[in-house]
Amino acid sequence: MNDVTTSYPKKSVSSATSEGVTLPQEHTDEASEEAVPAPQPARRKRGRKAKPLVDLDSITDEKERKRQRRLMKNRMTAAMSRERRKNQFTELEESVSRLAKEKQELLAALRDRDAELAALRNRLAQAEGAAAPPLGGSFPDLALPLCL
Repeated sequence: MNDVTTSYPKKSVSSATSEGVTLPQEHTDEASEEAVPAPQPARRKRGRKAKPLVDLDSITDEKERKRQRRLMKNRMTAAMSRERRKNQFTELEESVSRLAKEKQELLAALRDRDAELAALRNRLAQAEGAAAPPLGGSFPDLALPLCL
């Protein structure tokens, strides 16, 4: 039986290339003697950092004050737009789930109606089969109507 296992070669504490650049070290697990990759640094969380609020009164240059005011208004507008888009997306998700539920209910009602229609057709066929044979013998197209 071929048992395939992946094992990494055990690396020394410091490995260097011909250029003298030190490569990342790998830790070894003493119990299994297999190399374990070095732990990765913690990743930053995704998202937008909050910009510090600028005190417009402390800015003496009128041009810079207008620029900062415009940037603040733009940040606020963008934040409101993101919030509005998130709310619209949530509403659309709720609408999709509500419509999917309604679709399932309508399909179930349609199946019930189809079953009822099939049962009524069977009853009708049985009732017509139990009735007297139509006038005209073996040619049903030539049968006389029952009501004159």
